[in-house]
Amino acid sequence: MRPDEPGTPLIVSGHVLDGHGQPLAGAKLDIYHAANNGNYSGLYDDGVPKHNLRGHPFTDPDGRYTFTTITPVAYADPNVTAVDGVIEAVAALGRSLCRPAHIHYEVHNADLITPWRGEIYF
Repeated sequence: MRPDEPGTPLIVSGHVLDGHGQPLAGAKLDIYHAANNGNYSGLYDDGVPKHNLRGHPFTDPDGRYTFTTITPVAYADPNVTAVDGVIEAVAALGRSLCRPAHIHYEVHNADLITPWRGEIYF
């Protein structure tokens, strides 16, 4: 992230295990999330560096990792909210267009049959 990244600082840590509950050492994590304004870097020509709030930490021998970022925020896709009447229609159904705050994860390791992909929600 940029040194002056707007948002609330966040330290994230975790423990990656294999399918047998054993630590997955040396796993590469692809991690990314939206900025404080709800935008992902690299999608818009907004002056934000292309790889902002994206990273690739590796797990240690015990399968642990830590990284520093900002707390993600909930957001609504501006391409969806720009459609005439969609906000009203969704509200009439008692639903929301906002995605909850989350961080995307991919776990890559030679011991995995396929990479694991998921999101951690706040």
